[in-house]
Amino acid sequence: MLIALQMFTPLPAGCATGCAISCAISCAVSCAQTSLQVTYSLDMSLAEARAKLAWPAPLAMPGRTTGLWQHTCFELFLRQPGSRAYVEVNAAPTGAWNCFSFSDYREDMQETTTPRVTAVVPGSNPRAPAELQLVLELQDWLAGIPPRSGATTDSEPVALQLGLSAVIADQHGGLGYFALGHATARPDFHHHLNHSLTIPWSHS
Repeated sequence: MLIALQMFTPLPAGCATGCAISCAISCAVSCAQTSLQVTYSLDMSLAEARAKLAWPAPLAMPGRTTGLWQHTCFELFLRQPGSRAYVEVNAAPTGAWNCFSFSDYREDMQETTTPRVTAVVPGSNPRAPAELQLVLELQDWLAGIPPRSGATTDSEPVALQLGLSAVIADQHGGLGYFALGHATARPDFHHHLNHSLTIPWSHS
C-alpha cells in the first residue's frame, strides 16, 4: 500500500520566507502477524537530501529521544476507529525514536512502551531515495484494545486507524509539514481527521 503525503500550504508564518522545502513524500504500509511496517520515502536521493535539507546522519547508538518533532522527523499516529485514545510514534533519520500515549486530543501525554518500536532504519545508499523504515510490534497494544461490539472471538479482525506525517527541516531552520491531509488552518498532526488511513487487521 503506497500513500502520498500532502504538504501544508501556505507555510506557517515563521516559515513564509527562506524555507527551501521542495520535495514529495510517499509511505509504504504493510503488516504481518502483529508487526506494522511503514517506510517513508522522499522523491530525492539520500545524497540530495543531505545537500539540500537538514537530514542528519545516523547515530552510532540511537535510542529514545525527546524533541524529535523540532527537526526532520517522521511520525505515525495509531488508534482504533472510534476511540479517542491514540499513540504517537516519532522516528528520525538518526535512528532516534520516541513513543507517546494520549487519552484524548493532546491530553495525558505519557511515554509508552506499547506499541514497541522494534526498528528505525534510515536509508544508507546515497544514490537511493532518502527514506526511513519504522517497524512496530503491536501485540501488547492490541491486547489492550477492548473487543469490538458483537465480536465472538479474539481472532476476529479489528481495524487500525493511522495518521502518517512528517516534519522536514531545511538547512536554514525552516520546517515543512506533511500529512495524509490537513483538516485545520495550521498543521496539526494530532487532529483525528488527519488520522484518515484505516486498514483491516487480524491479530490471530
